[in-house]
Amino acid sequence: VAATPLMLRLQATPDDVFGPAKTYLQIYFAGIGALIIYNMLGGILRAVGDTRRPLYCLLLCSGMNIVLDILLVIVIPMGVAGAALATIISEFVSAGVLVWILCRSREAYRLEFSALGIRPDLMKKILRIGLPMGLQRSLISVSNLLVNSLVNTWGSGAMAGWGVYRKLDQLVMQIVQNLSMAVSTFVSQNLGAGKQERIRQGGRVTMMMACASTVVLDALLILTHKPVIALFNTDPEVIYYGSMMFYTVLPFQTLTTISQIDSGVLRGYGNSTAPMVITLTTHIGLRLVYLYAAWSVVHSLPVVVSCYPFGWACATIVTRIYKNRWMKKHADQPI
Repeated sequence: VAATPLMLRLQATPDDVFGPAKTYLQIYFAGIGALIIYNMLGGILRAVGDTRRPLYCLLLCSGMNIVLDILLVIVIPMGVAGAALATIISEFVSAGVLVWILCRSREAYRLEFSALGIRPDLMKKILRIGLPMGLQRSLISVSNLLVNSLVNTWGSGAMAGWGVYRKLDQLVMQIVQNLSMAVSTFVSQNLGAGKQERIRQGGRVTMMMACASTVVLDALLILTHKPVIALFNTDPEVIYYGSMMFYTVLPFQTLTTISQIDSGVLRGYGNSTAPMVITLTTHIGLRLVYLYAAWSVVHSLPVVVSCYPFGWACATIVTRIYKNRWMKKHADQPI
């Protein structure tokens, strides 16, 4: 919360949107604890095969967010502060519902506040798997901040267009990321049961589902991008920049789909360090090298955002080679 103004300045946020951006982010960060609780408890339920109740809570959160957006932005004109409050209130409600569900459960994963504590042996195992994933996502976010800062130098129109693209991009990537988490759970469960053939089959099916969903949704977004962008902002400049980003990045999104599913399989085997190292090397190291080299030659916005497909391509090649070699060593044959 305190560092929000500094972060916005480091991203070269245009002056005309600095104030509203600061207000929204500070309110959002103040309530981010609810999102952490939801992700933690939802992860517990998904790990035991219950994917429906976290979904129902997410639907509740989304529906409430829409209603509160209308109430706090249109009925009560609070502007961006109302939009931020709508988000965190709905997240607190969904987190509260999950707490209620786990407290009432009679299963082994029942939530008992009196039993909460730290066991060093379990903490060590959890950190060994979870810390590389968390570090990976945090450092990728830092890399994204650099890209954002370059995009922002084109003004508020480019900034808004990039923001719309990132929101629509998440429609696709949320599916892929959740399939990646699902295949990790599937692999670990069947590894414990000694069912290698189901691991191989699950890996293939998950890859096909993820790639198919990415291709179909990306094609729909590319075909309908102008009216879809206009739902967020009708400014011709925003539509222009948003359209350019769609054409530059979306056709290559299947590349990151492949690497994310491969990484999910490796994490299911307990190998979360290799995906982290590969992602940090390609999505941060090579991406920034490419960005610096390309930027020194051509100062254009397509060059800036093209660093994403470049990083995805490198990650996919390296992850696929590593995963197949690793699987040959640890299983009968690669997935």
